[in-house]
Parts: sequence; C-alpha cells; structure tokens
Amino acid sequence: MMKLLTLSFWFQNPPLAMSSAFNGGFLLFFALLAIGGALLSMLSKRSLKDAYDKQAFRMSAAMMGWLSFLGFVWLFNSFEEVQIFGVRAWFLLWVLVAIACIIRVVKFVKKDAPKLRETNASRSAVNAYLPRRAR
Repeated sequence: MMKLLTLSFWFQNPPLAMSSAFNGGFLLFFALLAIGGALLSMLSKRSLKDAYDKQAFRMSAAMMGWLSFLGFVWLFNSFEEVQIFGVRAWFLLWVLVAIACIIRVVKFVKKDAPKLRETNASRSAVNAYLPRRAR
C-alpha cells in the first residue's frame, strides 16, 4: 500500500508490462464502457420523452464513449510499453477525469434539471393565459 504513495510507482520509466489478466480485465472494462455508452445513446434518442432526461443520458453516453476511447489508448500504450504514454500516472489521470465527469452529470441531474423543469413549468403556466397568434 505504501508503494502507491511513491512517485516512482506512478512514473516508472520504462513502465512495467501488465500481466495478461490485467490486460484482459481492462480490455473488458473499457469494452463494456463503450457498449454502455452506445446503449445510453440509443436510449436517449428513442425511448425518453423528457428533454432533461434525454440530456442527462446524452451526457452520460458521451462521457462513457470518451472515457472508453481514452482507456483504450492508455491500454494500447501500456501494452506496447510506450515510455511516456504507458506509465501508470495516465490511468490515475483517467480516474480523476472520470470522477469529474460523473460529478458533472450528477450535478446536472440533481441540481440543474429540476430548476430547468420548474422554470419551464412556470413559463408554460404563464403562457397558458397569453393570447396566441391566429393562424
């Protein structure tokens, strides 16, 4: 555990090759992330009626797509033992970006979407009493 706190663990040059179990596990994880992003993208286009739910699904799908792409790039560079792009620090950066994206989506769902729904409902309530154009 103390090894995780040293800089030489994260920036070891040349990077150590991962075992085939780790490579397979990361490959499976990033593939499932890409498939999940594609499924969320399809769901957001077809089955959801609420615009804010659609936006949340689109944000999640985009996040999952980009994170899976970046994960595949990191995995390839780690597998090929590329010196600068294969170090473990890139995975740590990937985890931090994933946490920031998840926080952004959760903030939209919990804070921004209810405000936007309330604004839209009050606007439509006011517009119900305003005259409309004759067609």
